This record gives sequence, C-alpha cells and structure tokens, in this order.
Amino acid sequence: FFCCSTLISSAQESVFSESVDIVPRGDEIHVEGQLEYDPAEDLFYVWGNGTIDDPAQDELFFVYTRQEGDWSIEGELWWEEFPSEESQIGFMARWTEEPNSPFLQVSYPASQDRLIITYREVPDEERQVSYVDIPEELNGEGIRCRMIRNRHIFSIEWWNPIDEIWEHAEERE
Repeated sequence: FFCCSTLISSAQESVFSESVDIVPRGDEIHVEGQLEYDPAEDLFYVWGNGTIDDPAQDELFFVYTRQEGDWSIEGELWWEEFPSEESQIGFMARWTEEPNSPFLQVSYPASQDRLIITYREVPDEERQVSYVDIPEELNGEGIRCRMIRNRHIFSIEWWNPIDEIWEHAEERE
C-alpha cells in the first residue's frame, strides 16, 4: 500500500484513465489492485497486489493514462505499509504496450534509502538498472519525484528538501 500525492494541474479524477493487474503466466490474482482518490486531501491511494517472494512470479498493479507529446508527472511517494523489503512503487513511461517494450521507470523501494532507475532502450533487450542514493536523514520520509518528457528526452528528478533543489537522477532518449 502506498500513497501518491499528485501535483498535476489537470482534473485529478481523470489523471489515471485505466488500470491493469498483471499476473505472470495467467495465474490467479492474489490481491486485486485498487485506486482511490481523496479530493479533500488531493491524494491517490494505490493498493498493489501479490507478493515478491519470487520475483519471477511478482504481480503488478498499474494505473495509467496514454499520453502523447510533452508531459510530466510529479508526486510524493511514501509507504504506509509494505509486504516485503523488495516491494517498490513509482512511475513508468513505456513506449508501447507490447511486452518487452522500451521503458523508463523510477522506483522507491520499501527500504526507503534510494531510487531505482530501470530502463530498456531497445525492444527485447535486457533491462538496465542504476541507483540513486538518498541522503540518510531523508530515509523513511517518502520522496517527491517527477518524470518529464520534453520532445524525445525523458528525465527523472527528485526533490532534495535539505538543499531545496531538484536533483537530476536520469535522462534517456
């Protein structure tokens, strides 16, 4: 279970137009994913599904909308509770809906000590992973992130409240 306080200026109820539970090899969904918007708090509450005891069997829950052109998504990610230290929350941009499509993802793990940047630049290639350490005094505080698409460049940044600046995390074409 995690929370995402969106900072998008459009009508909040329509930010995420679709959702999908993904289950490996057609197995049953163990816990159905859910999305709830609280207009009084301007928060999206997202409950994921499954476990990550076996990463090959991990279940996923995505809420999403299709976007073209330039866009950005920004939000505060934090954990209320989590099923295991391997659990992750975050943003993902996929080039297509096809399996093994190129993508860029920023995740905030349950360990709350870093960002995990995962990407695939070419269809069907192995995904690449890099890490961005978060200052120790921010561990467990949640994190404010944003992903920006400007023409053909995708950028990921995180807000550093200590220095009061946006820190660059990743950039991909």
